[in-house]
Amino acid sequence: IFRTPEPMKSYSILLLNSALIDIVSAAGNGLSVARLIRAPDGALLTLYVGPCSLVGERFCHMAYCVHVFFVIHATLILLQSFYFRMYILPANPSLQVIPTRTTTWVISTALFAPTIFMM
Repeated sequence: IFRTPEPMKSYSILLLNSALIDIVSAAGNGLSVARLIRAPDGALLTLYVGPCSLVGERFCHMAYCVHVFFVIHATLILLQSFYFRMYILPANPSLQVIPTRTTTWVISTALFAPTIFMM
């Protein structure tokens, strides 16, 4: 973000956001390593076999929820990145408009709302 060329500063915010979301998601997945087992009666059992099992079942479930939350949010950020690229690459290059960094931050923050609503 600090040494990025001016035309790419807005997009670098999306890259940083995506990287942070992926790191948190990977940490949640690495902690919770869940194994799903189907019971004979059709129920689905979750067995946590990761390092979180040393702390407790509730901690494992929270780590798994963090992982799922950020995987869903990563999909929205990916869609935002595609839209951003389509927006800044018009058919006529003289009409190119690049959103400001503030606009990009606001949109990225606003995208948390649908993800939180799905929780």
